[in-house]
Amino acid sequence: MSWSPWPQGDTFDPWTFDLEPDSGTFSIAGLSPPNFTLHMRNISNGVETQGSGTFTNLVAASGVNPAMITYNQSTADVANLGNFEVWLILTSGGKTQTFSLGLLAIEPN
Repeated sequence: MSWSPWPQGDTFDPWTFDLEPDSGTFSIAGLSPPNFTLHMRNISNGVETQGSGTFTNLVAASGVNPAMITYNQSTADVANLGNFEVWLILTSGGKTQTFSLGLLAIEPN
């Protein structure tokens, strides 16, 4: 499933993100969906928001397949037209790790 461009207001299909560190594989040991937050920055005005959807289905890496997590976007996440820089922040044990997800274009439906 392609996640960009995305139709404005569409929350039917969740987004699935690969969790790939700069090197090696990513271990999900001891993690659960509440450890993750989604962040979006509107490229045209610099406004940053935290996603209000929910994470589910955290899957461990297997062979050549990276670890993955699914995000069920809220109506607010996809309400505004524009281009957005998107990233995940993992928080665990007082430490954070950021996963850049690239650009998301939300277009008229």
